[in-house]
Amino acid sequence: MDRQNCKKCASKNCNCNRALGCKGNTGPTGATGPTGDTGPTGATGATGPTGDTGPTGATGATGPTGDTGPTGATGPTGDTGPTGATGNTGPTGATGPAFTEGFSAFKTSLVTNTSTVIPSWTVTAPYYTTGGFNPTTGVFTVPVTGRYSFAATLNYSTTAVISLSLGSGINPAFYMRRNSSANVIGGLFPLLNVSIALLTLRAILGNGTVTLAGDLLLNAGDTIDLYYEANGLTIGLNLGGVNAAGMVWSCHRIA
Repeated sequence: MDRQNCKKCASKNCNCNRALGCKGNTGPTGATGPTGDTGPTGATGATGPTGDTGPTGATGATGPTGDTGPTGATGPTGDTGPTGATGNTGPTGATGPAFTEGFSAFKTSLVTNTSTVIPSWTVTAPYYTTGGFNPTTGVFTVPVTGRYSFAATLNYSTTAVISLSLGSGINPAFYMRRNSSANVIGGLFPLLNVSIALLTLRAILGNGTVTLAGDLLLNAGDTIDLYYEANGLTIGLNLGGVNAAGMVWSCHRIA
């Protein structure tokens, strides 16, 4: 139903209270009052999406060095590197002392069937002697206390055919003797010692060589001679052997 205009305000949509009469039209809005106190903060909203990464900032100052960490395990050994260049040769050392004490002597032959010192040696070139050796007696007198090296090559041959077997206690030999008594270097004659059916034989070889060699610490005044020890052998021997093989005896000081 069409509503009638209000008789008081001439409006169809007035808010007049008919009992109280018409209120009239709403006047203009007054000035805004002061802002009230801020209410409590509301709940945090959901996190928004992450924005784009910004540009890298400038490098900051280096911080202090930290403490050294523990030593790690030793790694495997690497390959051997190339050999380095050879260093310079060092200076030559001082020349050692020149020892002149000694001799080298030769003897062609000496026929004997008993023990004996071997005398009468030749010391002409290429052999030689010094003051300590007497080639006539075959005795070397030590001129200076020290170490001496001796050597002898002694060939021999029998002067007759061997017809008897040697006893077990017969062992002929050559010796270098100190002060005519102590055997200091020795060498036995080679022996053939056979015991088979119908044959027992113990005899020196018809030709042979005995070699002596050794170093001795000697005092000044000691004597050394070269001695044939028959030791019960009565067969005649040519000390020096056949064909002028001879005997050579030598000595030199080494310290």
